[in-house]
Amino acid sequence: MTTLGMVGCRVENPAYSGVGLVPFETAFELIDSVGLNATTGDPIADPIKVVRWGRRFAVLDQIQGNVKVFDPSGSWLRSVGRPGDGPGESRLVSDVVVTQDDMLIVLDVGHRRLSTFDSAGVHQGDVAIGGYSLGALERIVDPDGEEWLAVGATPAPGGVGNGVHILDVKGEHLETIVNVAAPGPPRSTSFGAVSIAVQDQCVVVGRVYSDTVHLYDPWEVGCGGRSRPEGVPLLLGGPEYFPPAWPRDQRALGGAEMLAWSQSQMWLMNVFALGELVIAELVTADPKERVLYYQYVVGGSSGGIRVATTRSEQRIVGVQSDTVYTIGLSVDGNAGLRRYRLR
Repeated sequence: MTTLGMVGCRVENPAYSGVGLVPFETAFELIDSVGLNATTGDPIADPIKVVRWGRRFAVLDQIQGNVKVFDPSGSWLRSVGRPGDGPGESRLVSDVVVTQDDMLIVLDVGHRRLSTFDSAGVHQGDVAIGGYSLGALERIVDPDGEEWLAVGATPAPGGVGNGVHILDVKGEHLETIVNVAAPGPPRSTSFGAVSIAVQDQCVVVGRVYSDTVHLYDPWEVGCGGRSRPEGVPLLLGGPEYFPPAWPRDQRALGGAEMLAWSQSQMWLMNVFALGELVIAELVTADPKERVLYYQYVVGGSSGGIRVATTRSEQRIVGVQSDTVYTIGLSVDGNAGLRRYRLR
């Protein structure tokens, strides 16, 4: 175990510390799978997050701007939310969580707000979060069972820096940590989003294009944000495995050169917490096929494994408890949901 200087914030270095690319099934063991039959109700277009909502599966569909709900057998039950500007409607959904009292909370980055729905899918209210461009939402439960929400944010024009908002489940703002996961491209990029996860008693923060994730103690956040970040480098094996996050001389590159460079690199897109491990999602683009390829680094501060995947067939779309969810989308709008555990 490697303690990173904060109580309760630990990252375990796996016994296998090689950085070679391994098949997905070598690192993860399949528990079960279920087919999500959406064509009879609301076909799936772009599944980006899956959470358990009681015994049901809730799939966040970014293109269609709603949450599709399926029973344990994979049959479509209903869709929650829709695109629009009215109450409970969205411009661009990016994340979703389920609270202890079975409320579904959707982060709408288009309207910069949180929308809450009860277990029947009825809209309960919206809470605006102003001043920042938002990107990620996570739920935290402290040792006493109290729930918090963490919202990843990047600055709006004139903003102070990258941050994580800490709110209660009603949406009341409690604290903001600024300048988190600072490494990355200039603020003008549209890919400067902050991604967050919750690991035991830590908030895990990563920024797109960075090569490091950071751990923050949320309980110190509530006491005035005194927590100091501890970085977990993802340079497992050096630049040949994870190229530099941004060219040093980017100002000398023209638009076409920068586009070509970015498409040839691999960048951090998302972070997940699995027990005491961090899973970092790395993405690379193939300009010829116009598809994205995803890989994962599973590990800690000085060791880990890189997991190979192809295109998006086994993209991780959720981690709850010790379970990893992946999803594969078919052309007819149905999907195959798989549950894995780390071997």
